[in-house]
Amino acid sequence: MKEYLKKHYPLVLSFWTPVLLMLGYFIYRGFYPFGSSSVLTVDLGQQYVDFFAYFRHTLLHSPSELLYSFSKALGGPMIGEAAYYLLSPFNLLFVFFPGKYLTAGCLLILLLKYGCVGYTFGRLLKNELKLNGWMIPALATSYALMGWMIANQLNMLWLDAPIFLPLIISALYRLLQKKRSLAYVLWLAAMMIINYYMAYMICLFLVLFFAWYQTAYFAGLKKFWSQLYLFISRSLLAVGVSALVLVPTYYSLVASKGQYTEKNFQLHFEYAPLKMLSKFVIGAFNFEQMPEGFPNLFVGSLALIGALLYFISLKTDWRSKLAAFLVSTFLWLSLCFEPLDLLWHGMQFPVWYPYRFSFVVSFWMIFLAALALKENQFCLKNHQSLICLGIFTAGLSYVYFNSKSFDYVSEQVLLFTALFNVLLLLVLTVKKTPLNQRLTPLVIFFLVCFEMLVNTAYSLNNISYLTQAEFAGPTKVIAQDQKKLAQLDTGFYRTAQLYGRTKDDGLAHDLKTGSYFSSALEKSIPDFYG
Repeated sequence: MKEYLKKHYPLVLSFWTPVLLMLGYFIYRGFYPFGSSSVLTVDLGQQYVDFFAYFRHTLLHSPSELLYSFSKALGGPMIGEAAYYLLSPFNLLFVFFPGKYLTAGCLLILLLKYGCVGYTFGRLLKNELKLNGWMIPALATSYALMGWMIANQLNMLWLDAPIFLPLIISALYRLLQKKRSLAYVLWLAAMMIINYYMAYMICLFLVLFFAWYQTAYFAGLKKFWSQLYLFISRSLLAVGVSALVLVPTYYSLVASKGQYTEKNFQLHFEYAPLKMLSKFVIGAFNFEQMPEGFPNLFVGSLALIGALLYFISLKTDWRSKLAAFLVSTFLWLSLCFEPLDLLWHGMQFPVWYPYRFSFVVSFWMIFLAALALKENQFCLKNHQSLICLGIFTAGLSYVYFNSKSFDYVSEQVLLFTALFNVLLLLVLTVKKTPLNQRLTPLVIFFLVCFEMLVNTAYSLNNISYLTQAEFAGPTKVIAQDQKKLAQLDTGFYRTAQLYGRTKDDGLAHDLKTGSYFSSALEKSIPDFYG
């Protein structure tokens, strides 16, 4: 074990650091089973947890209901719902969490997803970018606890996307180097099966990433055409592998979300683009940011410094810089220009949780940071530090003088942000003696951990959660009544409710109530009810 840890400690830490940091926060907040609160809030408490209960019931007692259920309004196919909500392999763990313990299952799966996000990104850094030592878990923690992950913790079904994105990118590297192609096909197909919605965003990003890769590592037209063929053919093969789920899901979408496709849009900026700068500040999230907010872009000081270094370092090839600049510009415009925003969301404006694709922007920033920090041996020259300091000062000054426009910004969080900016710049700039070379990565790792934890606490402290009693009480009562009804009448009938917890009580407790809500609801159902 000692030899294993000595060899693999960067990846072990990449998994366990996010897990332990988030576990510490969950214990501090008293989330069940560590207290009287729960991780349930907004859609996780009002919708997703009922789907998880339904998933558990169908696996154990009625597998056919994964295809069709009479608990879905007046009855309907469940393929669309399963493809959107339930096909994550992590959901199998809910089998071990019945009734009121479902909240503990949510907490465990959240922790595992945080850990896996860090681990897969750490593997990308180690295997493809050839990083080593403490910088791997430092950057992996920046990715695992980025602002998008914290803000969308309640959207558990989306959190598989940042897990699979590094695996897909790593497999793409190997595909283009003609080492193997099976891994790329399988990881991309798996993402499409697990959540087609987030997979669509990843596919758009893969086109941009491929364009950057070809520019950065261009080796002649013959090789370019060969790699282009591999990229297109293996991507289409992944679509074919996942067709078993994608085809029925497509027909489900035509009847549900497809009915709301936006055909009219305006060529305008949705907000002043400079307002995005406020989302690089610690704790830049609260409840008001959920329905209509700015993109979640917080990645920490180390990633920001590294991303800037990529463009100002003379060691970075100019072709790579140009391609990265064009990709970054496209991503930046996507975060504020309406037609591009609409494109990333499948031609439908999101209802709540805007700019859902911003996880690929954060990935891109941290990826560039890893390349630049490695190329510069994790050391900044004085003029590079001054340029970064000047940019940080200008950005924080803008946020400070416009703080009335951002209700999540306070002098305290601005001070914390500036403090971490300066500390990490100093550590990266200090003269490297033999002792410093050994200590610097370790100091950076702990600074990153502390900064990401502070951001987590400030962000999530702004959100209120259901208590465990508010979930467990109704759950227990409805379960008791469902059991009694099943004993009284084993036939086919509908059940009216005089009380309820959510619109999906029937789905969660195997009751044909007629009440139902999901993001994949067929348009004909509300039309008929109306």
